[in-house]
Order: sequence, then C-alpha cells, then structure tokens
Amino acid sequence: MTAEKCWLCLRVNPKRILQTTRQLFTNLKQAHEVGKEASKLLRQAYLKNPTALCGRKAGALIAAAIRLASMKLYAENRLPEIPTQRQLANLCNITEHTVRVNEHYLANLLGIKPTSRKPFHEWQLSKIINVNEQLEDVKKSTLYMFICPHCGKTKWLLRRKYRSGRELTFRISKREAEDLMEA
Repeated sequence: MTAEKCWLCLRVNPKRILQTTRQLFTNLKQAHEVGKEASKLLRQAYLKNPTALCGRKAGALIAAAIRLASMKLYAENRLPEIPTQRQLANLCNITEHTVRVNEHYLANLLGIKPTSRKPFHEWQLSKIINVNEQLEDVKKSTLYMFICPHCGKTKWLLRRKYRSGRELTFRISKREAEDLMEA
C-alpha cells in the first residue's frame, strides 16, 4: 500500500475520527479542530513506526488521539476543557483503562508528555489561611480550597515551601483541612 492509503487509514480514517468528535463536542468548530489534530497525531505515529499500532483497537486509538489532541489544544487555550477518559470510553465502547493505556502508548510513541493539568499558578484557588506547621524543614504552609470544574467537588490542597527552595502541593482530606484551620 502507498503512504496515502495505509493500513491505519483503512481502519481509522479521518471521517470516523470527526464523527466521534462531533458526538463528543457540542461546538462543531471545536469538534473539527480536535478531529483534525487527532488525525494528524495518528498519522505522525504511523509514519514514525508503522508496526507500532498493529493489534490495537480502532476505538482505543481514536480515543487516545482525541484525548492527546484535546490536551494540546487546551494547553494552547483553544479548547475550554478536556474530555474525560470516561466520556471517551463510553463513546468508543472501551474501558477507561484502555483509554489511559493507549493515551500513554501513543504519547510515548510520539515523544509527547501528556498533561491535562494546568500549572499551579493558573488554578482557580481560594486561599484559606497560612498554616503554622511545626515542621523544621518547612518554611511556609498555605491551605487552599478549590471547586473542580469537571466534577464540581470541593478539594483541599496544602502547599508547602521548604527551606531548600522546593515547593510541593498535597491533596488533603476535608477533615485534615479542618484540623489545620483549628490549629
């Protein structure tokens, strides 16, 4: 077969990818943009190593490509949110685990670092208090609360700045947050 009509193109063609993105996104412009980007990613993966995608389900490859394309567009502020693994799994009739595995496989194949997380300074956090923790290597601790835009749940974060200059953020339970506020 020629490079124009490869084995992957016969199983996972751009038309099928666009149909999937149209079912996923209500905005047709966003659906088209994500579909084009997902098609490009799959084509790049195939051209990089044609045998690497053998034996993988077409739905799994489509879901992984859509997720990676969405992350890329989200990072460029061209997409308001990333579809969840559950949404893609339900749409493509596969499991969330299959989406996750194929997403990482495709990302490794392309040399992409998949990340759906925004940098800490871009989160919509509500600073609650500075916490006085009695830890000798901790310079400053701050408790944050935010409402997840995807699930709507309230989550608590503890951000520690260490004397060595390192900063770490931990997710803590509501009970731990309440204990820190009382202290």
